Amino acid sequence: MIQPIRFHGMLIYNLLKRQLILPKSKKEDEMWFGLGEKKARFGREEFCLCSGLNMGTLPEGFQKKEEVNEESILTHYFVDENPSIELLEATFNRLTEPSEGDDALKMGYLLMVSQFFGIDEARTAIPRWVLSLVEDIDAFESFPWGSYIFDVTLCCLKNAVDKHLERLRGNGEKKEENEGPKNKKRKKKEEEGRGE
Repeated sequence: MIQPIRFHGMLIYNLLKRQLILPKSKKEDEMWFGLGEKKARFGREEFCLCSGLNMGTLPEGFQKKEEVNEESILTHYFVDENPSIELLEATFNRLTEPSEGDDALKMGYLLMVSQFFGIDEARTAIPRWVLSLVEDIDAFESFPWGSYIFDVTLCCLKNAVDKHLERLRGNGEKKEENEGPKNKKRKKKEEEGRGE
């Protein structure tokens, strides 16, 4: 069974709290952070060094390619048009025949890419364009996964920072306080302290 990549939210949160807005940095595809006395950059080069994934220019319209032929692993093994990670993994584990070598490789690639996408919920469907791309093993292997995953990662990080800034400025909607037992006790103590 494939072990999911663990997301360390507190680490990411603490890093994002240290983001620097540098006037000389005009690049949209990087972020800067203050770590002690040093400035650290997170950009394409750093992502490539850390991930080892293929970086390059993304083919135009690659996410629109959704056609799947009759001999694809999708039509051969799955009734459901968009198999979940759970179903894909179960099918992959049942492949035993040597003639199923290419299919096993394709399913292995799909499971690997799902980890990079951060799909950790077993019932999440694999994007259709990925299912289409895996049918051509050479195209799948040469696809610039590093560029794609970097773009997705950077977008998520910047959105998280923007949402946090909105909350700090008071522009974001505050969530209603949880009325659990601890919050009720704390609220009661606050009211008693004010003499209400």
